[in-house]
Amino acid sequence: MKKGLKQAIFAGALAVGVLVPTISEGAYRSYVGYVLPSQSGNNYTSTYEKETGEDYIHNKLENLEGTSVANFWAVTGTHSQLSDKYLFRETNIKDLTFNEGRSKGAKVAMAMENEEYWSTRAYAAGQVDFK
Repeated sequence: MKKGLKQAIFAGALAVGVLVPTISEGAYRSYVGYVLPSQSGNNYTSTYEKETGEDYIHNKLENLEGTSVANFWAVTGTHSQLSDKYLFRETNIKDLTFNEGRSKGAKVAMAMENEEYWSTRAYAAGQVDFK
């Protein structure tokens, strides 16, 4: 086999080995220090365009302060509810499945609230893949 062809095959295999894991990990967006108001007041991430036709977003809650549990759910760009509420504890990882489909390019965000109604203000941090 010619040296140039061997190098091209090697370079192609290396590119696939590097790109495939990168693509499969998704495009996570961080949220840090998001306030969860007392009395279950809501807060929202920024709005993003969906990059795929998947019918969920993927949330990794990394830190909760001031509460032990919080609710998270998917919303439209205008904050209309897209999924059921999902109860999270610190370090939980869950998919927030839409009640109706959203196509690629649709605007979505993630809502959150303090599950403990009477507790003081709390804070959440983590990463979300808007798919």
